[in-house]
Amino acid sequence: MIEITRDALEILKSSLEVHAVRKTATTKARLLTESDYQTGLVSPQKAHESPIPSHIWTREGLVSFEVGDILCQGAEGELWPMKVANFNKIKIKISLEADSDGFDLYTNTVTYSAIRMTYSFACRRPEGELVVGEPGDWLLFSESSIWPVGQSIFEKTYEIIA
Repeated sequence: MIEITRDALEILKSSLEVHAVRKTATTKARLLTESDYQTGLVSPQKAHESPIPSHIWTREGLVSFEVGDILCQGAEGELWPMKVANFNKIKIKISLEADSDGFDLYTNTVTYSAIRMTYSFACRRPEGELVVGEPGDWLLFSESSIWPVGQSIFEKTYEIIA
């Protein structure tokens, strides 16, 4: 497995096809609470893992969060945290009221760059945690972040625009 750093990303960009993509699916989101912090959360894809306080088992690995961060839920029930400032830069609320679990619906407002990976890889979140992708997954990136998106999730939620 190779770790994709900013330097490694520059090499990949020069040697592999880079696509412009946009997220077409909505994202469910709510604030992370003190209760979430105390118990931890587990994505359905990691149901075999035990919850760890102040962490979320995402599809890609164990990620920390703070009370007041945003909990996002995707098309396959996958969970991930986002800082409020980052969330507000890229999402617009489209629901009139929250669902019974406290989630509102949001749409994405930005495009990203993406490379389909043919081997296992890892990259670091801005907070420092290492998250992993498998062969066939997509490596998405913006000016400030690099992250993996599973192949089936990518197919359900993103559109290649260039």
